[in-house]
Amino acid sequence: RITIPEILQNKWFKEGYKPPVFQEEENINLDDIHAAFKDSE
Repeated sequence: RITIPEILQNKWFKEGYKPPVFQEEENINLDDIHAAFKDSE
């Protein structure tokens, strides 16, 4: 049997594949989060 990692290494499965691009937001303002949950306490 072929394993998932072996399938992913096969060039046929890589044809046209573009890996996802994740954007990391470094400026996270916790005030917005605290304000959203303030009334739930």
